[in-house]
Amino acid sequence: MVRSALLILVGLAGCLSQGVFASAASPQLQVKVAGIKSDKGVIVVRIFSDEQGWLKNDKAIETLKLTPQGNEIATTIALKPGTYAVHVFQDENSNGKLDMKWLPPGPAEPWVVSNNAQGTMGPPSFKDAKVQIEADQTLQLSLQ
Repeated sequence: MVRSALLILVGLAGCLSQGVFASAASPQLQVKVAGIKSDKGVIVVRIFSDEQGWLKNDKAIETLKLTPQGNEIATTIALKPGTYAVHVFQDENSNGKLDMKWLPPGPAEPWVVSNNAQGTMGPPSFKDAKVQIEADQTLQLSLQ
């Protein structure tokens, strides 16, 4: 009986070492943000997975808050393979949202979305900002 149990354990160890039971690693999305002009507030990185939730604070599947240090910052996020869009802004007053201005209309704080997509008469669309993540990938973004 002890010999059988030992053989089973040795067999399981062999399977694990060959990756038979190992799950596939999630792709790593590295987000590099340049153009940080001050150390005020926090840099907010939000990941969205669909058009319906795009740019809605409570619909982000991942939200990271990073302390600005210098004019660049980077973070890495593990994601399941799929389609995503990234929104980054510098929350200079740490109120948890991207502040807007009236004239000219638009964001009052530095921001950027994946693909450096720009909106016309409104925010950029999910369609223009989406990126397909199947393997490790790096997004280079610059705050505006």
